[in-house]
Amino acid sequence: MNKILIALLALSVWFQMLAIPIGSFGISISTIIVLAILLFNITTIRLNLVSLLVAFTLIGVMVMVSVINSSLPPLIWSLRICRYTVIIGISLICSWLFKQEQYSEYFWNILSKVTFIGLFYGLYQYFAPDYGLPYFLNIFNNNPSFSAKDIYDYYGGWVNFTRIYGVFSEPSFYGIYLSLFCICLIYSPEYKKLKWLFWALILINLILTFSRSAYFTFGVILMIYFFVEKLKMCSKKYIIYFLSFFLICIPLEMPFAMEYLYSEDYFTDLSMTGRSSSQLYYFHEAVDNEKIVGYGVGSIRYYFREFDTVSEVEGFAHNAVAGLAYEVGLFSLLIYIALMIHLLQMNKKLKYNLILIAGISTSISFGEIYSIESIVILITALFHLRANNFPLQ
Repeated sequence: MNKILIALLALSVWFQMLAIPIGSFGISISTIIVLAILLFNITTIRLNLVSLLVAFTLIGVMVMVSVINSSLPPLIWSLRICRYTVIIGISLICSWLFKQEQYSEYFWNILSKVTFIGLFYGLYQYFAPDYGLPYFLNIFNNNPSFSAKDIYDYYGGWVNFTRIYGVFSEPSFYGIYLSLFCICLIYSPEYKKLKWLFWALILINLILTFSRSAYFTFGVILMIYFFVEKLKMCSKKYIIYFLSFFLICIPLEMPFAMEYLYSEDYFTDLSMTGRSSSQLYYFHEAVDNEKIVGYGVGSIRYYFREFDTVSEVEGFAHNAVAGLAYEVGLFSLLIYIALMIHLLQMNKKLKYNLILIAGISTSISFGEIYSIESIVILITALFHLRANNFPLQ
C-alpha cells in the first residue's frame, strides 16, 4: 500500500493544482495523500521528538502573536495557522517516509519519470496558443485557492511571449520546481544515456517560463555547485562560512537588490514594481516599527485592503522572510537563521547541503513558502535522497 501511495504522492507533486474544491478554497490531492500515508502507518510511524517539539513551539508562537493582535479577526489568523500546520505536518510525515531508502528511491524513480514526460508537455504549452490548441492538462488544474485555470488559460506577463507553467499555478512555481529538481538530477546515477536530453529539456522549459525568480534560483544553485564540486572550495573553512552566510542572507538582501534593479531601470514592469515595493514595505514596516512581535498571522492579506492608495504594494510579501518578519515578528528572523544553520549541519556531506540551502534560500526570496505543498515535499525528499540512493563523493 505504501508504494501505491508514494507513487500517487510523486504524481501529485507534479499535478499540484489538482484539488478537492471547498468553496473558494481547495484541499490539494498531495495533502490528502500525505494524510493517507499517516493513517496507513499510524502504528509504525515514529516522528523525531525534537522536530515535534519545534513544530508545536512554532505553531504556539504563531497563535500567541495572533491573539496579542486583538484587531485581527480570529477567523483570519486561525485559517492561516491551519495552513502552516498542514505544511509543517507534511514536512514531518515526509521526513519519516523518505528516511527509508526503499521509499525515497521509489519516489525519485516515479517523480523523475513524470517530470521527464511533463517537460514535453511544457514545449507543447509554448506553441499551443499559436495554433489555438488547448492546455489539456489544465483539467487537473482546479484548485480555487490558486485561481483554477481552464484549458485556454494562456499566461502572459512582463514579456511579449507565451510563458509556460506546466500544471502549476504560474510560471515562477514551475521554474522553481525545475530548479530544485535539478539538485537531484545532478547527483542521480540514473538516466546516464538520456541525461543530456533531460538537461536540454529542463533548460528549454526554464527559459520558456520567462521567470526571473526561477532564473536566479537556478543560477545560484549552479554557482554553488561550481564552487563546491569543480573548484573544490569546501576544503577551506573560511570559504564554507562565507558561502553559508551569503546563502542564508539572500532573502534578507533580496528586497534591497530588487529596489536597486528597479531604481536603475533594469526592470520597470508592473511585476517588478509590485514585488520590490511589497518586499521593501513589509520588511521596513517590521524593522522601522521595531515589531519584535508581529502584526499577526494572515495580517498582510487582511490589512492590505485598508491601504489601497499604496498602489505598488500588493497583498503578498513576495518574500517568505519579509512576510514572517511582518506577521510573526523580528524574532522570527532568528528562527529562520537557526533553522538554516541546522539544515547545513544535518549531514556530513556539507557540499550537498550548501547546494540545497542555495535552492531553498533563493526560492523563498520570491514567495511565501506556504503557497504550494509540492515545493515543501520536494525539499523534504531532497534532504533524504542525498543520503540514500545518491552516493556523493
